[in-house]
Amino acid sequence: MANIEDHETTRPYSCTHQQLVSENYRFDIAITSGLSTMKMIVFQQLVADDVPGMAAMEAAAWGRLGASEKTIHHRLSLGHTMILAMVENLVAGAICFVETSQDPHDTGRFPKTFSAYSSLVRSQPARSLYVYNLGVRPEFRGTDMARRLLSQMSDYGRQVGARWLVGDGRCPSYAGA
Repeated sequence: MANIEDHETTRPYSCTHQQLVSENYRFDIAITSGLSTMKMIVFQQLVADDVPGMAAMEAAAWGRLGASEKTIHHRLSLGHTMILAMVENLVAGAICFVETSQDPHDTGRFPKTFSAYSSLVRSQPARSLYVYNLGVRPEFRGTDMARRLLSQMSDYGRQVGARWLVGDGRCPSYAGA
């Protein structure tokens, strides 16, 4: 099993969505596993140039159920946020969510299907972050990369003033991966 150790944060989250989209968040992480060498993981928000790498990570993590480039572009056009965990030039993992003004306790408005959940349009003020995807490439599983991605999203939520972080646990594609 790989061990991951934080060294330092070199840039904090900004406070606005526009700044968050353009900022790059670096965390120096040492990954050691047997004879492997130390690598740096960079957490950054997905931009259009990252879409092919994100689609490749989706295919590696979810197989045929992974989001296509077209789907990823569509979700970006809806205002969704996707935070990537980059190792060198590889998208090793990602967490995807949308800011919404909805109250998750309002069951009448709460999305009923994964398709509805992952197709919401970003709305303000950001009362909730609706998470619809947390994926990690198989070769990075067993590290705490998923926890770190969740932490990145949680920090983002605090910065935009979200009160709730809501995950879609109804996803039928989960197959114990």
